[in-house]
Amino acid sequence: MNDPLWTPERLAFAHDRAHAEAQRLRLEALADFWRTTDALLAEPGRQAQRAAERLRHRLMRHQQWRGQP
Repeated sequence: MNDPLWTPERLAFAHDRAHAEAQRLRLEALADFWRTTDALLAEPGRQAQRAAERLRHRLMRHQQWRGQP
């Protein structure tokens, strides 16, 4: 009996699987993109927050050194 490798049913199944895999990869790539973008955008804010905290501590030490309340 001659059984073709790609019957219409097998071809449709392979097409559906490929489509689902492409969708999964697309969603994974989008999630990775936004995760990286969020991290890059948040970094300057973290640096500014740290600099503000260091300045606050420095000013507090300066006030104590000068004997001010």
